[in-house]
Amino acid sequence: MVEELQIEGFRCFDRFQIAGLRRLNLIGGKNSTGKSSLLEAMQFFLQPDLGSLKDLLAWRDQLQSARQLPVWTEETVHPLFHRSIPASSRKFTLKSADREVCCRAALHGQDREGNWTEVAESLNGGPKKPVLKVESIRTGRVPFFFVPLDGSIEFDSPTHSALKASEAFLRYARLDRQRVIHARARAYDSDSLSEMLEEMLGTPRYDDITRVLGWIIPDVKHIFTKGQGDGRSIHVQVSGVSSPQPLASFGDGAVRLTGIVLATVLAKGGFCLIDEIENGIHYSLFEELWPLLNRLSLELGVQILATTHSKDCVDGFAETCKSTEFDGAFFRLQRRTGEGITVVRMDNATYFSKVAGTPYEIR
Repeated sequence: MVEELQIEGFRCFDRFQIAGLRRLNLIGGKNSTGKSSLLEAMQFFLQPDLGSLKDLLAWRDQLQSARQLPVWTEETVHPLFHRSIPASSRKFTLKSADREVCCRAALHGQDREGNWTEVAESLNGGPKKPVLKVESIRTGRVPFFFVPLDGSIEFDSPTHSALKASEAFLRYARLDRQRVIHARARAYDSDSLSEMLEEMLGTPRYDDITRVLGWIIPDVKHIFTKGQGDGRSIHVQVSGVSSPQPLASFGDGAVRLTGIVLATVLAKGGFCLIDEIENGIHYSLFEELWPLLNRLSLELGVQILATTHSKDCVDGFAETCKSTEFDGAFFRLQRRTGEGITVVRMDNATYFSKVAGTPYEIR
Protein backbone atom coordinates (compact mmCIF):
# COMPACT_ATOMS: atom_id res chain seq x y z
CA MET A 1 0.00 0.00 0.00
CA VAL A 2 1.25 3.49 -0.87
CA GLU A 3 0.99 5.82 2.14
CA GLU A 4 2.42 8.93 0.52
CA LEU A 5 3.41 10.23 -2.90
CA GLN A 6 5.66 13.14 -3.79
CA ILE A 7 5.30 14.60 -7.29
CA GLU A 8 7.69 17.02 -8.98
CA GLY A 9 7.24 18.36 -12.51
CA PHE A 10 4.38 16.09 -13.62
CA ARG A 11 1.50 17.67 -15.58
CA CYS A 12 -0.06 20.40 -13.41
CA PHE A 13 2.10 19.61 -10.36
CA ASP A 14 5.25 21.65 -9.82
CA ARG A 15 5.90 20.33 -6.30
CA PHE A 16 3.18 18.38 -4.53
CA GLN A 17 2.90 15.83 -1.74
CA ILE A 18 -0.04 13.79 -0.48
CA ALA A 19 0.44 11.86 2.77
CA GLY A 20 -1.71 9.75 5.05
CA LEU A 21 -3.25 7.62 2.30
CA ARG A 22 -5.36 4.77 3.61
CA ARG A 23 -6.94 1.66 2.10
CA LEU A 24 -9.90 3.67 0.69
CA ASN A 25 -9.27 7.27 -0.37
CA LEU A 26 -11.63 9.90 -1.77
CA ILE A 27 -10.22 13.01 -3.43
CA GLY A 28 -12.32 16.15 -3.99
CA GLY A 29 -11.61 19.55 -5.45
CA LYS A 30 -12.72 22.02 -8.09
CA ASN A 31 -11.91 21.61 -11.77
CA SER A 32 -8.23 21.98 -12.70
CA THR A 33 -6.94 21.16 -9.22
CA GLY A 34 -5.19 18.01 -10.42
CA LYS A 35 -7.51 15.19 -9.31
CA SER A 36 -7.19 13.18 -12.54
CA SER A 37 -3.49 14.04 -12.81
CA LEU A 38 -2.95 12.63 -9.31
CA LEU A 39 -4.47 9.29 -10.38
CA GLU A 40 -2.28 9.30 -13.51
CA ALA A 41 0.81 10.01 -11.43
CA MET A 42 -0.06 7.08 -9.18
CA GLN A 43 -0.57 4.81 -12.19
CA PHE A 44 2.83 5.64 -13.69
CA PHE A 45 4.50 5.43 -10.28
CA LEU A 46 3.23 1.86 -9.92
CA GLN A 47 3.63 0.88 -13.59
CA PRO A 48 6.52 2.88 -15.10
CA ASP A 49 6.39 1.35 -18.56
CA LEU A 50 5.56 2.12 -22.16
CA GLY A 51 1.94 1.00 -21.78
CA SER A 52 1.33 3.52 -18.99
CA LEU A 53 2.94 6.29 -21.04
CA LYS A 54 0.55 5.52 -23.87
CA ASP A 55 -2.42 5.49 -21.50
CA LEU A 56 -1.49 8.83 -19.95
CA LEU A 57 -1.51 10.47 -23.36
CA ALA A 58 -4.26 8.53 -25.12
CA TRP A 59 -6.94 9.09 -22.48
CA ARG A 60 -6.55 12.84 -22.93
CA ASP A 61 -6.77 12.50 -26.72
CA GLN A 62 -3.08 13.35 -27.06
CA LEU A 63 -2.56 10.21 -29.16
CA GLN A 64 -4.64 9.13 -32.10
CA SER A 65 -4.96 5.56 -30.88
CA ALA A 66 -4.23 3.80 -27.62
CA ARG A 67 -4.10 0.43 -29.37
CA GLN A 68 -1.32 1.24 -31.84
CA LEU A 69 2.25 2.14 -31.03
CA PRO A 70 2.40 5.89 -31.63
CA VAL A 71 5.12 7.80 -33.39
CA TRP A 72 6.70 9.62 -30.47
CA THR A 73 7.72 13.23 -30.97
CA GLU A 74 8.83 15.91 -28.56
CA GLU A 75 5.42 17.53 -29.00
CA THR A 76 3.74 14.22 -28.08
CA VAL A 77 5.35 13.93 -24.67
CA HIS A 78 5.35 17.64 -23.82
CA PRO A 79 1.98 17.43 -21.91
CA LEU A 80 3.53 15.01 -19.39
CA PHE A 81 5.79 17.73 -17.98
CA HIS A 82 4.93 20.80 -15.94
CA ARG A 83 4.72 23.94 -18.05
CA SER A 84 7.42 25.67 -15.99
CA ILE A 85 10.06 23.13 -17.06
CA PRO A 86 12.22 24.29 -20.00
CA ALA A 87 12.17 22.04 -23.06
CA SER A 88 15.90 21.42 -22.65
CA SER A 89 15.49 19.84 -19.20
CA ARG A 90 12.09 18.13 -19.14
CA LYS A 91 11.83 15.81 -16.16
CA PHE A 92 9.29 14.59 -13.63
CA THR A 93 9.85 12.56 -10.47
CA LEU A 94 7.42 10.42 -8.47
CA LYS A 95 8.56 8.99 -5.16
CA SER A 96 7.54 7.51 -1.83
CA ALA A 97 9.61 6.44 1.15
CA ASP A 98 11.04 3.36 -0.60
CA ARG A 99 10.60 3.94 -4.31
CA GLU A 100 11.44 6.58 -6.90
CA VAL A 101 10.48 6.84 -10.57
CA CYS A 102 12.09 9.47 -12.75
CA CYS A 103 11.11 10.20 -16.35
CA ARG A 104 13.11 12.69 -18.36
CA ALA A 105 13.57 13.70 -21.95
CA ALA A 106 17.19 13.59 -23.01
CA LEU A 107 19.28 13.70 -26.14
CA HIS A 108 21.28 10.56 -26.81
CA GLY A 109 24.00 9.64 -29.24
CA GLN A 110 25.65 6.40 -30.31
CA ASP A 111 29.18 5.75 -29.01
CA ARG A 112 31.91 3.75 -30.74
CA GLU A 113 30.58 0.45 -29.41
CA GLY A 114 27.09 1.19 -30.73
CA ASN A 115 25.56 1.93 -27.33
CA TRP A 116 23.12 4.81 -26.97
CA THR A 117 24.45 7.18 -24.31
CA GLU A 118 23.41 10.62 -23.17
CA VAL A 119 25.16 13.49 -24.92
CA ALA A 120 25.12 17.24 -24.59
CA GLU A 121 22.76 19.04 -26.93
CA SER A 122 25.65 21.11 -28.28
CA LEU A 123 27.75 18.03 -29.16
CA ASN A 124 28.35 17.71 -32.90
CA GLY A 125 28.94 14.58 -34.91
CA GLY A 126 27.42 11.11 -34.65
CA PRO A 127 23.73 10.20 -34.76
CA LYS A 128 21.62 11.66 -31.97
CA LYS A 129 17.95 11.31 -31.11
CA PRO A 130 15.70 12.48 -28.28
CA VAL A 131 14.44 9.79 -25.94
CA LEU A 132 12.38 9.39 -22.82
CA LYS A 133 14.50 7.80 -20.12
CA VAL A 134 12.56 6.13 -17.31
CA GLU A 135 14.43 5.11 -14.18
CA SER A 136 12.85 3.20 -11.32
CA ILE A 137 14.93 2.95 -8.17
CA ARG A 138 14.03 0.58 -5.35
CA THR A 139 15.98 -1.45 -2.81
CA GLY A 140 19.30 -0.71 -4.46
CA ARG A 141 18.42 -1.92 -7.96
CA VAL A 142 18.36 0.57 -10.82
CA PRO A 143 16.82 -0.99 -13.93
CA PHE A 144 15.68 1.47 -16.55
CA PHE A 145 14.64 1.67 -20.15
CA PHE A 146 14.76 4.17 -23.00
CA VAL A 147 11.74 5.03 -25.10
CA PRO A 148 13.22 6.66 -28.21
CA LEU A 149 10.83 9.13 -29.78
CA ASP A 150 10.71 7.12 -33.00
CA GLY A 151 8.40 4.62 -31.33
CA SER A 152 10.85 1.77 -30.63
CA ILE A 153 12.04 0.70 -27.21
CA GLU A 154 15.62 0.00 -26.14
CA PHE A 155 17.17 -1.16 -22.89
CA ASP A 156 20.34 0.08 -21.32
CA SER A 157 22.30 -0.45 -18.11
CA PRO A 158 25.55 0.71 -16.49
CA THR A 159 27.30 -2.19 -18.25
CA HIS A 160 25.94 -1.16 -21.67
CA SER A 161 24.94 -4.75 -22.30
CA ALA A 162 21.64 -4.93 -24.15
CA LEU A 163 21.05 -8.53 -23.09
CA LYS A 164 21.77 -7.95 -19.40
CA ALA A 165 19.70 -4.76 -19.43
CA SER A 166 16.73 -6.51 -20.99
CA GLU A 167 16.92 -9.27 -18.41
CA ALA A 168 17.22 -6.74 -15.59
CA PHE A 169 14.13 -4.89 -16.75
CA LEU A 170 12.11 -8.08 -17.12
CA ARG A 171 13.09 -9.15 -13.60
CA TYR A 172 12.02 -5.73 -12.36
CA ALA A 173 8.71 -5.97 -14.21
CA ARG A 174 7.91 -9.34 -12.64
CA LEU A 175 8.94 -8.39 -9.11
CA ASP A 176 7.98 -4.74 -8.76
CA ARG A 177 5.26 -3.98 -11.28
CA GLN A 178 2.03 -3.54 -9.35
CA ARG A 179 -1.42 -4.51 -10.60
CA VAL A 180 -3.31 -1.31 -11.34
CA ILE A 181 -6.85 -1.04 -12.70
CA HIS A 182 -7.73 2.50 -13.82
CA ALA A 183 -11.49 3.12 -14.10
CA ARG A 184 -11.63 6.30 -16.13
CA ALA A 185 -14.48 8.82 -16.05
CA ARG A 186 -15.70 7.59 -19.43
CA ALA A 187 -17.75 4.41 -19.41
CA TYR A 188 -16.07 1.13 -20.30
CA ASP A 189 -16.80 -0.32 -23.70
CA SER A 190 -18.70 -3.62 -23.92
CA ASP A 191 -15.61 -5.67 -24.73
CA SER A 192 -13.65 -4.38 -21.72
CA LEU A 193 -16.51 -5.05 -19.32
CA SER A 194 -17.07 -8.52 -20.79
CA GLU A 195 -13.41 -9.41 -20.39
CA MET A 196 -13.46 -8.33 -16.73
CA LEU A 197 -16.64 -10.25 -15.98
CA GLU A 198 -15.30 -13.44 -17.57
CA GLU A 199 -12.31 -13.32 -15.21
CA MET A 200 -14.74 -13.25 -12.29
CA LEU A 201 -17.17 -16.02 -13.28
CA GLY A 202 -17.07 -18.90 -10.85
CA THR A 203 -15.56 -16.82 -8.01
CA PRO A 204 -17.26 -15.53 -4.82
CA ARG A 205 -17.02 -11.97 -6.18
CA TYR A 206 -19.58 -12.76 -8.87
CA ASP A 207 -22.33 -12.43 -6.25
CA ASP A 208 -21.22 -8.86 -5.52
CA ILE A 209 -21.86 -7.87 -9.14
CA THR A 210 -25.35 -9.38 -9.10
CA ARG A 211 -26.13 -7.63 -5.81
CA VAL A 212 -24.95 -4.25 -7.07
CA LEU A 213 -27.10 -4.52 -10.19
CA GLY A 214 -30.04 -5.33 -7.94
CA TRP A 215 -29.86 -1.78 -6.56
CA ILE A 216 -31.07 -0.36 -9.87
CA ILE A 217 -32.45 -3.38 -11.77
CA PRO A 218 -35.17 -5.19 -9.79
CA ASP A 219 -35.33 -9.00 -9.85
CA VAL A 220 -31.90 -9.64 -11.40
CA LYS A 221 -31.25 -13.38 -11.61
CA HIS A 222 -27.77 -13.48 -13.13
CA ILE A 223 -25.35 -11.63 -15.39
CA PHE A 224 -23.22 -13.15 -18.16
CA THR A 225 -21.38 -12.38 -21.39
CA LYS A 226 -22.75 -13.11 -24.81
CA GLY A 227 -20.94 -13.29 -28.14
CA GLN A 228 -17.28 -13.78 -28.99
CA GLY A 229 -14.20 -11.65 -29.49
CA ASP A 230 -14.77 -7.92 -29.95
CA GLY A 231 -18.49 -8.60 -30.39
CA ARG A 232 -18.98 -9.63 -26.77
CA SER A 233 -21.37 -7.80 -24.49
CA ILE A 234 -22.81 -8.24 -21.01
CA HIS A 235 -26.42 -9.41 -20.69
CA VAL A 236 -28.71 -9.56 -17.70
CA GLN A 237 -31.44 -12.11 -17.01
CA VAL A 238 -34.38 -10.63 -15.08
CA SER A 239 -37.17 -12.62 -13.43
CA GLY A 240 -40.37 -12.57 -15.42
CA VAL A 241 -38.63 -11.68 -18.68
CA SER A 242 -38.15 -14.51 -21.15
CA SER A 243 -34.99 -13.31 -22.89
CA PRO A 244 -31.85 -11.72 -21.42
CA GLN A 245 -31.33 -8.00 -21.96
CA PRO A 246 -28.11 -6.11 -22.77
CA LEU A 247 -26.66 -4.37 -19.71
CA ALA A 248 -26.43 -1.10 -21.65
CA SER A 249 -30.21 -1.07 -22.12
CA PHE A 250 -30.59 -0.40 -18.38
CA GLY A 251 -28.72 2.91 -18.61
CA ASP A 252 -25.32 4.42 -17.88
CA GLY A 253 -25.75 3.95 -14.13
CA ALA A 254 -25.90 0.18 -14.45
CA VAL A 255 -22.84 0.14 -16.71
CA ARG A 256 -20.89 2.46 -14.43
CA LEU A 257 -21.67 0.54 -11.23
CA THR A 258 -20.74 -2.74 -12.87
CA GLY A 259 -17.48 -1.29 -14.13
CA ILE A 260 -16.51 0.08 -10.71
CA VAL A 261 -17.09 -3.19 -8.87
CA LEU A 262 -15.44 -5.26 -11.61
CA ALA A 263 -12.40 -2.97 -11.56
CA THR A 264 -12.11 -3.22 -7.77
CA VAL A 265 -12.31 -7.01 -7.77
CA LEU A 266 -9.81 -7.41 -10.60
CA ALA A 267 -7.35 -5.15 -8.78
CA LYS A 268 -6.96 -7.82 -6.06
CA GLY A 269 -3.68 -7.34 -4.24
CA GLY A 270 -3.03 -4.10 -6.11
CA PHE A 271 -4.58 -0.72 -6.78
CA CYS A 272 -7.86 0.58 -8.21
CA LEU A 273 -8.00 4.18 -9.46
CA ILE A 274 -11.52 5.52 -10.10
CA ASP A 275 -11.94 8.89 -11.79
CA GLU A 276 -15.17 10.84 -11.13
CA ILE A 277 -16.77 7.96 -9.30
CA GLU A 278 -20.17 9.68 -9.16
CA ASN A 279 -20.69 9.66 -12.95
CA GLY A 280 -24.04 8.07 -13.79
CA ILE A 281 -24.75 7.04 -10.18
CA HIS A 282 -27.69 8.37 -8.17
CA TYR A 283 -26.58 10.01 -4.93
CA SER A 284 -28.67 7.63 -2.79
CA LEU A 285 -26.62 4.62 -3.92
CA PHE A 286 -23.44 5.85 -2.24
CA GLU A 287 -24.83 4.78 1.14
CA GLU A 288 -24.51 1.21 -0.14
CA LEU A 289 -21.59 1.56 -2.55
CA TRP A 290 -19.03 2.90 -0.06
CA PRO A 291 -19.53 0.10 2.50
CA LEU A 292 -19.21 -2.44 -0.34
CA LEU A 293 -16.00 -0.86 -1.66
CA ASN A 294 -14.63 -0.68 1.87
CA ARG A 295 -15.32 -4.39 2.40
CA LEU A 296 -13.86 -5.37 -0.96
CA SER A 297 -10.73 -3.28 -0.40
CA LEU A 298 -10.10 -4.96 2.96
CA GLU A 299 -10.92 -8.50 1.83
CA LEU A 300 -8.96 -8.32 -1.43
CA GLY A 301 -6.05 -6.16 -0.29
CA VAL A 302 -6.90 -3.40 -2.78
CA GLN A 303 -5.98 0.23 -2.25
CA ILE A 304 -8.57 2.52 -3.85
CA LEU A 305 -8.14 6.15 -4.89
CA ALA A 306 -11.30 7.79 -6.23
CA THR A 307 -12.02 11.36 -7.30
CA THR A 308 -15.31 13.24 -7.17
CA HIS A 309 -17.09 16.55 -7.75
CA SER A 310 -20.16 15.50 -5.78
CA LYS A 311 -20.88 16.61 -2.22
CA ASP A 312 -23.47 13.82 -1.97
CA CYS A 313 -20.69 11.36 -2.76
CA VAL A 314 -18.52 12.86 -0.02
CA ASP A 315 -21.38 12.86 2.48
CA GLY A 316 -21.96 9.15 1.77
CA PHE A 317 -18.24 8.56 2.30
CA ALA A 318 -18.37 10.43 5.62
CA GLU A 319 -21.36 8.35 6.75
CA THR A 320 -19.40 5.17 6.04
CA CYS A 321 -16.52 6.61 8.12
CA LYS A 322 -18.63 5.96 11.22
CA SER A 323 -18.00 2.24 10.85
CA THR A 324 -15.24 0.95 13.11
CA GLU A 325 -14.00 -1.25 10.24
CA PHE A 326 -13.67 1.67 7.83
CA ASP A 327 -10.12 2.38 6.68
CA GLY A 328 -10.48 5.56 4.65
CA ALA A 329 -9.49 9.20 4.31
CA PHE A 330 -10.81 12.22 2.42
CA PHE A 331 -8.52 14.74 0.70
CA ARG A 332 -9.39 18.09 -0.85
CA LEU A 333 -7.10 19.51 -3.53
CA GLN A 334 -7.02 23.27 -3.93
CA ARG A 335 -5.15 25.74 -6.09
CA ARG A 336 -3.97 29.01 -4.54
CA THR A 337 -2.12 31.87 -6.18
CA GLY A 338 1.57 31.66 -5.41
CA GLU A 339 1.24 28.26 -3.70
CA GLY A 340 0.33 26.02 -6.62
CA ILE A 341 -1.78 22.95 -5.80
CA THR A 342 -2.01 21.93 -2.15
CA VAL A 343 -3.96 19.25 -0.31
CA VAL A 344 -5.98 19.24 2.90
CA ARG A 345 -6.59 15.90 4.62
CA MET A 346 -9.84 15.66 6.56
CA ASP A 347 -10.11 12.97 9.20
CA ASN A 348 -13.47 11.86 10.59
CA ALA A 349 -13.63 14.40 13.41
CA THR A 350 -12.73 17.32 11.16
CA TYR A 351 -15.25 16.30 8.53
CA PHE A 352 -18.18 15.74 10.88
CA SER A 353 -17.59 18.96 12.82
CA LYS A 354 -17.06 21.33 9.88
CA VAL A 355 -18.34 19.80 6.67
CA ALA A 356 -21.02 17.11 6.90
CA GLY A 357 -24.53 18.50 6.69
CA THR A 358 -23.37 22.07 5.98
CA PRO A 359 -23.07 24.10 2.75
CA TYR A 360 -19.28 24.19 3.17
CA GLU A 361 -17.72 23.63 -0.25
CA ILE A 362 -15.46 20.58 -0.19
CA ARG A 363 -15.43 19.75 -3.90
